[in-house]
Amino acid sequence: MSFKRKKVESMEENLHCLRKGTRLIGRYTIEGVLGQGGFGITYLGIDELHEKKVAIKEFFPQGIVTRNIEYQDTVTVTFVGEKDNYEKGKERFLKEARTMAKFSKDEGIVKALDFFEINNTAYIVMEYLEGITLKQYLRENQRIAPEDLIELLVPLIESLDEIHSQGMIHRDISPDNIMVLPDGRIKLMDFGAARDYTEFGEKSLSIVLKPGYAPPEQYQTHGIQGPWTDIYALCATMYKCITGENPPDAIDRVIDDHLKKISEFGITIPPQEEAAIIKGMSVSAKDRYQDIKDFCEDLYGAYEETPASENKESEIKPDLIKENAEDKINTSAEETPESESLASEEVAESEKESAKEKREAVSQKKIDRKSLEQYEAKKETSVQNVKSESDNKRQSQPQKFSGKVVLAVILCILLVSGGVQLYSDKREQQIAEQKKTQYTLHNPKIEDDSSTASGKKVTWDCLWFGSYPQSKITKKDGDIYTTLKNTDNWDENGDATIDNIKYHKTKKSYFKYEPIKWRVLQSENGEAFLLSDVILDNQPYNENYEDITWEESSLRAWLNGKFINRAFSDEEKENINITEIVNQDNPYYGAEGGNNTSDKIFLLSLSEVSEQQDDEKYGFSDDEMRACENSDFSKNVYWWWLRSPGYYSLSAAGVGSDGWVDDDGYSVHRYDGVRPALHLNLSSSNLFSYAGTVSSDGTENEVPYNTKTRLIQK
Repeated sequence: MSFKRKKVESMEENLHCLRKGTRLIGRYTIEGVLGQGGFGITYLGIDELHEKKVAIKEFFPQGIVTRNIEYQDTVTVTFVGEKDNYEKGKERFLKEARTMAKFSKDEGIVKALDFFEINNTAYIVMEYLEGITLKQYLRENQRIAPEDLIELLVPLIESLDEIHSQGMIHRDISPDNIMVLPDGRIKLMDFGAARDYTEFGEKSLSIVLKPGYAPPEQYQTHGIQGPWTDIYALCATMYKCITGENPPDAIDRVIDDHLKKISEFGITIPPQEEAAIIKGMSVSAKDRYQDIKDFCEDLYGAYEETPASENKESEIKPDLIKENAEDKINTSAEETPESESLASEEVAESEKESAKEKREAVSQKKIDRKSLEQYEAKKETSVQNVKSESDNKRQSQPQKFSGKVVLAVILCILLVSGGVQLYSDKREQQIAEQKKTQYTLHNPKIEDDSSTASGKKVTWDCLWFGSYPQSKITKKDGDIYTTLKNTDNWDENGDATIDNIKYHKTKKSYFKYEPIKWRVLQSENGEAFLLSDVILDNQPYNENYEDITWEESSLRAWLNGKFINRAFSDEEKENINITEIVNQDNPYYGAEGGNNTSDKIFLLSLSEVSEQQDDEKYGFSDDEMRACENSDFSKNVYWWWLRSPGYYSLSAAGVGSDGWVDDDGYSVHRYDGVRPALHLNLSSSNLFSYAGTVSSDGTENEVPYNTKTRLIQK
């Protein structure tokens, strides 16, 4: 059985496509065209840095823009009236890139490697996936056996659960957006429709339709979408894979639900699995599973005691896909057909064992819940037994005292205990007040914690110091939104103070100034080394795409100019110590760090966050310890700059959404997150206050900003 190979189209056939050999940002070389759609072109490219193939997606909405490759690579908007629409579309395109980058460590999702803006358009660089789409596979093979399918879907489902945990939904799951790789694995592609569903109360989600796979709520402009929307599409995809039949359109099912059960096709399937898929395709959203975990419990629970089918005719065969993909992957000249076959079998067997373990982990949730119920029942029984024993002891005590003696004893006890209680309450109050008003700062505390991925948990002390626009003000906030909309008191910086509260205005939104929470990386000699708890803003490392160092970067100038003036009063600025910054070369590629600098506000370096000399001292010994949230004002970026250079001086290093350190870096002119650092003089305690603690496992013990806490110097 043969498969269609990826077609790399001739450049001469597409006059508006980039020419073969075109270089992008000095790193990526165009080799050909993989595909075109109404809004973009996908190229086959070469990453010259890592010497590997990549897929490069270009924003190119046909009918709005044009390009004559004989003269230039720049995209031109055809009609002046479409310029605003084009810019909005480009921003959505870049948002897709940010979304993909956020989940780039998930095995079930295609990885976004880079994104940037040039040629008056935008590009996303993705891992190049050899293989075919699930739609193409089904066209050749018709069906996939149920037991094979649920093993195949494990990494995709895990990735989808992670997407949902971040408040996102994919909204476009279907066989043509799932890639089948030569080794039999699958990956979810195309995040162009992905959205943050947590904001659906504020604004409607745009309509995204794929007949057969889109649930009814996607046919409505204001339809409430959430994880249940993706679950419908996932189950519809499973239905297609198992039956070979296209699922009926959801909008038709609203009028007349004629969905056939899978077993009605004569297919053998565990009843529990069939019931899970059909429930996931319920027309009414409230009748579906509301989250992936509940869906998995039913889906994978069907196989706890069900033996695997002997029928392997529908199993996706890695070697068959490999034969028909454009190129072989990771093969050497010395490999024989026998060794390739053996390797494929070993990989397949290993993946089956891994899938089995994951199913067992899912089913363990039921055991845990049952165990918890048993524990609670046992605990209640123990309490009752203790009470019963106590009552029996009291009843068995001999009557040694007369009524008068007993009365006297009771009166004495009451008098004494009353005095003790009054004293105790007063003393406890005094101690509480004392603890409330004083605290000694600690350096990051690292302790063992088996519940975390790294086996470690880090806890940082925190301080409130300065303020910055953070929370977005929307219509849901009522009168203040109307007041901000109608005020004319905005200064040249876009700030206004209303009822002693400061606000900031952008072109489209309003933000409230709030105290900045800082993590204490180190406290010694009356000085605290601080790092912002969240990403506060998004800025390019440098405004122009050019060779640059930290010393000359526009981001350094912005931090020590516009940022410091916005975030701190004159008195607060005086208590920020000047730090002598050592700007080291990139330790892996040798890119020059440039001259040392003297800064009040700066960024951390590679050595301060990666597995080198300072990482454990500051609490950054693992990815989860470097990950952080972002403010509303930072526009949902999940990647923050470091001051160190990347692979070369056109890039700067950074930390990804999951906390991984990217020492290759990204293009310096890209907008990404800013997480400032500074050294604070602790002598003026009236300028800051203790803010509690934060931990790498996500727990917080926050002390409110208006609680003044006096710091005791060590």
